[in-house]
Amino acid sequence: MQHYAVSEIVLVIVSFWFSFSLFQKKDRKYRHSLASISLLLLGAVALLGATRYGLNLVDELVGIHRFGSDFYSVFGLILLGGAYLFLTGNLKETKKIFSYILIAASAVFGIAFVLGSVPAIKTPVGAIATVIALVAGIQMFLNSKRFLGLLTILSCIILLLAGLVVGAGDELLFGLLARWHVFHLMMAVWAGITGYVFLKR
Repeated sequence: MQHYAVSEIVLVIVSFWFSFSLFQKKDRKYRHSLASISLLLLGAVALLGATRYGLNLVDELVGIHRFGSDFYSVFGLILLGGAYLFLTGNLKETKKIFSYILIAASAVFGIAFVLGSVPAIKTPVGAIATVIALVAGIQMFLNSKRFLGLLTILSCIILLLAGLVVGAGDELLFGLLARWHVFHLMMAVWAGITGYVFLKR
C-alpha cells in the first residue's frame, strides 16, 4: 500500500504551494486567509496519508488520519465556503465576520465530534460549500471574469466526481487500488484550481 503515498505527495505539494502563495500575497484579504488555511489543512491531511502509507504505518496512524480527514471535510470546507462568500461580495469582508467564520467552523465541528455525528454532516457541509463555490463561479462568469468563473465551476464538478470515485462500489469507475490514486490526483487538481482562482481574485 506504500504506492498510495505517491499520489498523496502530489496533493501535499499542490496544497501547500498554493496555501503559502495565498498567505504571502501582497494584497491579501480575509478571503485569501480563509482559502490559505483551508488548503494548508488539506495538505496536512494529505501529508498524514503519505506518511501513513509511505512508512507503512497504516494501522498505527489510521485514527489520526481519519480524524484529519473528518476535520478538513467539516472545518476546512466551511472556511472555504466563507472565502467564496467573501469573494462574491455576498458577505462583507471584515475582521469580525472573518472571526465569526472561524468560530462557527470550530463550533460545528466540535459539536458534531462530541455527538459522534461528523460522518453524518460531512456530505451536507461539502454540498453547501460546493453550491456556494458554484454560485461564485457563475457570478464571476456573468461579471466579465469568465475564465475564473469557468475554472470555479470546473472545480465544483471535479470535487463532485472525486466524491463519486471513492464512494462507488468496486465494480464502478475504478478498482480499489486505482481509486485512491485517482481521488488524490483529482483533489490535487481541485486544490490547484481553487488556489489559482483566489490568487487572481
